[in-house]
Amino acid sequence: MSRTIEQPIRKAESELKPKNRWKIGLAVASAIALGAIAFNKLQPQAPTTPVAIPTPVIESAIALGRLEPQGEVIKVSAPTSAQGMGARVDKILVKEGQLVSVGQVIAILDNRDRTVAALDGAKQQVEVARANLAKVKAGAQTGEIAAQQATIERLQAQLSGEIKANDATIARLQAELQGQNETLQATVARTEAEQSNAQSDLQRYQDLYNNGAISAQELERRRLSAVTTTEQVNESQATRTERVNTIQQQLIEARAIRESAIATSTQQINEARATLNKIVEVRPVDVQIAQAQVNSALSGVRQFQADLALTYVTAPQAGEIMKIHTRAGENISTDGIVELGKTDSMLVVAEVLEEDIGKIRLGQKATITSDNRAFNGELKGTVVEVGRLIGKQDIIDNDPSADVDARVVEVKINLNSQSSWKVSGLTNAKVVVAITI
Repeated sequence: MSRTIEQPIRKAESELKPKNRWKIGLAVASAIALGAIAFNKLQPQAPTTPVAIPTPVIESAIALGRLEPQGEVIKVSAPTSAQGMGARVDKILVKEGQLVSVGQVIAILDNRDRTVAALDGAKQQVEVARANLAKVKAGAQTGEIAAQQATIERLQAQLSGEIKANDATIARLQAELQGQNETLQATVARTEAEQSNAQSDLQRYQDLYNNGAISAQELERRRLSAVTTTEQVNESQATRTERVNTIQQQLIEARAIRESAIATSTQQINEARATLNKIVEVRPVDVQIAQAQVNSALSGVRQFQADLALTYVTAPQAGEIMKIHTRAGENISTDGIVELGKTDSMLVVAEVLEEDIGKIRLGQKATITSDNRAFNGELKGTVVEVGRLIGKQDIIDNDPSADVDARVVEVKINLNSQSSWKVSGLTNAKVVVAITI
């Protein structure tokens, strides 16, 4: 029975194979292709990593610094000769923040008027010497003797006037000395009386305290009062001594001026008399002497003109008055009269650390900021000078953990015009400097 069944099946298969073989192959190929596509889709895809574009890193050297005017700050003072004579400032002709030009008068010293008077006297001596020279050259003429006598009389009158003026000054100073002495002596006496009363009160309150009648606080208050009055006595005595010594010194100077004026005028009178005695005779040697007198008088004029110029304190350069140290009526300060700086052209002095200085070159750009908010924004500048000396750091960071003993080199950075104008009034302000390497 099985054979009967198998035979028809094989017959059917043999009949189907030739006809459907190409269709089966196509189906198998399609299935393989679809399976491969499905397999690839089911596989996990590797994540796509974007390619990073490297950003250029700008390296900078960071340092603390300070703002300064171009050429540093100049302390303008009077000439040393004027300071040695104890000259004071009579007038201040500028204000802080004012712009001045080269040669502009900043201040006038109090010895100007005396120098002007001396210069006028020297000019008069020139006129006298020239007149004498002319007379010697012309020889004796009618009225010449009378003219010379008039010169002598004029010099005598001038001497008399100078003596009266100096005597008046001395008398005024003596009266002032006496008045000040009496007034200050009265002040001393009053404070001494107050001191005596305070000491008496202290002793009385000490007894009361010992007897338990008053508190220790009340006793201490009386003791403080006694100490205070003692200090007042000492102060009044010192004030009296100082003022008396000052006026006495002025008296000494006034007497010296009087003696100098008398000696000078007397000498002039003697010379005029000698000329009168020789006026009749004209000799070459007389002409030479007269000419030498003119030259000497002219030299005196030049000397007093030079002295007068020294009484005017002028600006050695154009710039801004940053600080006035000496006011009118004061002795010249050890810091000079004014501080002057070219604030229209500011620079930064950066203290670059020792380990960074080898990276600094001229022409490198710098950005400057203020961590103290002295100004807003950034300043721009260029390195123009690299120091050659390593020293200790002067500008200290606000960070308490910062190294205060750092070794630094000063580097100067010129600011552009816009930045200079922005910080023209911030000399010595602390800044943070970033120099692009």
